[in-house]
Amino acid sequence: MRKFLINLVKLLVGAGLLWFVLRTLDLHNLLDKARHASLGWILCSLLLVLATRILVAIKWDLLLRNAGVHAGFWNLTRIVFISGFTGMLLPSSVGVDASRLYLMHRQKVNFAANASSIFADDLLSILALAAMSAVAIVLVW
Repeated sequence: MRKFLINLVKLLVGAGLLWFVLRTLDLHNLLDKARHASLGWILCSLLLVLATRILVAIKWDLLLRNAGVHAGFWNLTRIVFISGFTGMLLPSSVGVDASRLYLMHRQKVNFAANASSIFADDLLSILALAAMSAVAIVLVW
């Protein structure tokens, strides 16, 4: 019964958010813009988003394996997609990390290994962003 109520709440929240978006959206303008959109650019952007999520899952899998945890690549990919969606509803990237921690905790994965892998993933992302920024500054200068 509890699981049914949780799923019902999820469904109601999702329906409420969808209703809110559709109510505030100028559907006529959106459809007009969609008619003029390039299908090639749309497919390219979808492929880039997919590739990004898969690379995040690969990086996370490598970090977890280094900690002795074998969670499975497809399982981690699924969690990356779910946490990415959840993170859109929660503030900043903390929502994504909290969602990843929670979903792995439900699978009885070692909390310390999971948390440290997520922290290392965030640290690597910050370092990569800093390196790309430094290169951009040098190129612009």
